[in-house]
Amino acid sequence: MISIIICSVNPILLEKLKANIVDTIGVNYEIIAIENTKTKYSIAKAYNLGAESSKYEHLCFIHEDILFHTNNWGQILLNYLQHDDISLIGMFGCLIKSKFPSGVYSKVENLNRVHQIQAFDGNMVNYYYNPRDEEFSPVATVDGMFLACTKGNWSKNKFDEANPNKFHGYDIDFSLAQQKNGKVVVIYDLLIQHSSFGTYKKEWIDAQIYIADKWQKSLPVIIDRAKQIHQVENNDLNEFIILLYNHNYMPKLARKLSRKILLRRPFQRLTFYIVKNYLKSIFGLDTTFKHP
Repeated sequence: MISIIICSVNPILLEKLKANIVDTIGVNYEIIAIENTKTKYSIAKAYNLGAESSKYEHLCFIHEDILFHTNNWGQILLNYLQHDDISLIGMFGCLIKSKFPSGVYSKVENLNRVHQIQAFDGNMVNYYYNPRDEEFSPVATVDGMFLACTKGNWSKNKFDEANPNKFHGYDIDFSLAQQKNGKVVVIYDLLIQHSSFGTYKKEWIDAQIYIADKWQKSLPVIIDRAKQIHQVENNDLNEFIILLYNHNYMPKLARKLSRKILLRRPFQRLTFYIVKNYLKSIFGLDTTFKHP
């Protein structure tokens, strides 16, 4: 009934997840674990290989550092996947994807939709944000810790193996691709625990630039007429410039975007610090960003 596809690099986590699935899923399933410590596939490649070899029509792509807290979650997932207008399901998403390089999470909190447990430093935090008390919430993008769709929708728009980075951006790209097939949604009655955070290094930057370029004609994606697009764009642009300066990476792009933010928000305090780093980069000085 459900083919569960995992790109695996940690046998201990994989076995723990397998045992958890046995105890909680409640429907027939198969696990397709793509062992990736030797092959070094991109996650897009691993997921496509798993989907191609799957025997069921319903696909679930998951990280191996998650655990399920909901009993009979398989039937819950199947009920959603039977909606003809739903193309992709996740646990954490955002109503807006701006035209600038950015992740799923938005600093404009009321645009995020989420139900998950995040484990870190021995603590467990249950994040739940569903302000309209919806059964499910249409969003622009969903996080890659959990992605579910039908095999038919995956076959129409597969994971993009041309992404220059192996492990970043695949979820945003897949979300945007699945928008063509129906609604991308966050659901709230299936709870998972996730045990890691994303990283924002040069590889992440490369992936987000690739996605912004690839989808430039389709961006921004705004769901349910969300009104904060200008705020989101400014936040995304600010954060991306800061990343470039902090990593001393792509100085020409950093300076180009710095000029753009100066024109968009010339009198913001944060803009002053970005311009300060812009001037430092021109004269070859230390460009480490100092947040106000």
